[in-house]
Amino acid sequence: AVIVVLLFVTRRAVFLPRADVVTSARQQAETVAAHQELLAIINAVPAALVIMNRDGSVRLQNDAAEYLLGKAPETEAERKAYWQRFVSRDRSGRPLPVRDLAPVRALAGAEILGEEMEVQRPDGRRATILVSAAPLRDEQGAITGVAAGFQDITRLRELDRMKDEF
Repeated sequence: AVIVVLLFVTRRAVFLPRADVVTSARQQAETVAAHQELLAIINAVPAALVIMNRDGSVRLQNDAAEYLLGKAPETEAERKAYWQRFVSRDRSGRPLPVRDLAPVRALAGAEILGEEMEVQRPDGRRATILVSAAPLRDEQGAITGVAAGFQDITRLRELDRMKDEF
């Protein structure tokens, strides 16, 4: 009788977590599917989209961002080199320090909409980009990262220059 009770209790203990695991596995599969769908949508957007962590590391970037900005940095040295390729200028044309870049200011809580910057592309060419960035916050309102969008406007600037010269 003790063996039957132990077997029953053991089976019940084994079956209950399995039901939770099935539910959890189903929820996990739905979450993975939703994540894959979101990544497909993000990669279809022609603008470069980058999600950064609080420390400036890249959490996610779409294909357009990799084309425009290069491969997301994985090490601290790569991250430093990645951000040094970005240049903002003041009204007189002097480069501003890295702390004044739009994504860095967004980490401090600022919301940036349509600010011009220059970036050295992976192929070595310079590009003029339009940047918008906003802080990402957790449930308590603490900044956890930044969502930034970059649009290459180099051709538009070149057309403006040609129009002015004409």
